[in-house]
Amino acid sequence: MVCRTLPRVPERAPVEGLRWEEVDSEAYAHIMGESRDMAPGGRRAHAQRLAHSPEPDRGSVLRGTDGTALACAQYALEADLVGLDDVFTAPAARGRGLSRWLCEHLLAQAREQGARTAYLQVDASNHAARAVYHRLGFVDAHAYHYRALPSAGD
Repeated sequence: MVCRTLPRVPERAPVEGLRWEEVDSEAYAHIMGESRDMAPGGRRAHAQRLAHSPEPDRGSVLRGTDGTALACAQYALEADLVGLDDVFTAPAARGRGLSRWLCEHLLAQAREQGARTAYLQVDASNHAARAVYHRLGFVDAHAYHYRALPSAGD
């Protein structure tokens, strides 16, 4: 999906008491991995991939009053392009507008740093996420799919 009109910085958090925090790529990989119940080895591998990315990723987390990560997302900025990646909202926190606010905030930050166009990938069957992205101004650019070898039972 692609968005050619990036928002300005939201004026306030979506819910009183939430804390927005920027984190480095290693911390982000572990926060996102924990949120998705990823095994520790997978978290370390993800952190290594992020560390070796040609463009540094900037991760952000929305935390609840108890410090729990409720939503997280990251972006990479290259020239006037910004890519959103690893957007995730904890199941118990969904439906509160947290991912929309977080994405708006990150896109606005990128805009202030020179980004003019945003892109992301989202599974076609992830209707909730696609609705959020549509509200942010994203439209479909092209479809993609993964190819896999047939399993032994096929």
